[in-house]
Amino acid sequence: MNERLWEAIGFFTRETEIMDTLAVSCGRGEKRASAWDGREISPRTIFDLASVTKIFTGLCLMGLWEAGRLDPARPVTDYCPVFSRLKDVTVERLMAFQVQLRTPERIDRQPDRDSALACLRDVYVTETPGPRDYSDIPAMVLKYVIEAVTDEPLMACVRRRILDPAGMEETYARVPESRTADCLLYGPEYRIEGENRIRRTDIRRGVPHDPKAALLQGDTDDLCGHAGLFSTLGDMEKLAEAVLAERIVSRESLRAMAVNRTGHRRPDGSYSQYLGYL
Repeated sequence: MNERLWEAIGFFTRETEIMDTLAVSCGRGEKRASAWDGREISPRTIFDLASVTKIFTGLCLMGLWEAGRLDPARPVTDYCPVFSRLKDVTVERLMAFQVQLRTPERIDRQPDRDSALACLRDVYVTETPGPRDYSDIPAMVLKYVIEAVTDEPLMACVRRRILDPAGMEETYARVPESRTADCLLYGPEYRIEGENRIRRTDIRRGVPHDPKAALLQGDTDDLCGHAGLFSTLGDMEKLAEAVLAERIVSRESLRAMAVNRTGHRRPDGSYSQYLGYL
């Protein structure tokens, strides 16, 4: 462990206690440094990647685009007719958060997985966009686009296109029972939804703490597009190295992902979010 980096992250974990647990890795070329601090943490610790899962979904989409198997200019319904209310929405617009989607009811408030899936399939473009462009729902839909193109589950695509080329052996959708004890427990969790103050105590090790992924994915390997992956600090280092070495997608694709597709100044002088491909 790098002593100087460990002292630096202690500002968050010990001095201010802003974070309960933190692991950091950085480097360039052959030089690298990593450190970790906090409760229950070690080099074997498995983190819930949460929305970082979207990056994996995005890399799969870019790889399929490079291979000529996916045309982002085509409507979502060309690949997944089940999303019938998105017939005029292209794949690329979902990748770039250029439309705001809404479901008839909150997905995470459905009584069971089947009801949640039915709610997702009824997604539509809202005519009254809110202040935030960023959303989970585009990646949730794009999971099924990837599965339609590849004729395999999303997790199989992630493994074949990202995990195996990068040598990532500790990244999971379904954490093996033998490694569940290595998962950080993300609870209790405090959330604010409108006027509601919510304290969640139902979070379990190895199950996504994202409530939509917890309902749709649970403790299975049916990976959601927006959240649901678990990984170690070491595996995330391998991902960074593989991406930089162009073993996952080309540099051109990587640069395309980083181009701003949404940001603009509003009439009141404020700025919207600036987002690229997932």
